[in-house]
Amino acid sequence: MTKDLLEDYPHICRRIKRMEEAVMDSVEGSSSEFPYTKHTISVQGVPEPGPDGEAALRELWAKRREIEQWVEALPTERERALVELHALKGLRWAAVFRETGYRSPDAARKQYERILKKYL
Repeated sequence: MTKDLLEDYPHICRRIKRMEEAVMDSVEGSSSEFPYTKHTISVQGVPEPGPDGEAALRELWAKRREIEQWVEALPTERERALVELHALKGLRWAAVFRETGYRSPDAARKQYERILKKYL
């Protein structure tokens, strides 16, 4: 676990979502019997990632689980909340300090830096 990996968490989640996102399209067709009425047919599915894509997706999921397990292993609830709000949810320091009860955004940021220095 590294600081860079922790800070990549939002990007990892977005890439996983893009790779697993369903693809939708519509085509026009007609009934097979008389009257041959024209109608729209919706088609949807998940694109086949291929062997390289499957390996990349497995690797992304492994990184995501590693980050989430590291956050869950932090000893105090306050530390978990601070890291989760900033690193995992991407909140800015002003929002983090309001959610966690620190005296200022800078106090929350400094505590975050101490947590990373201590546990990474």
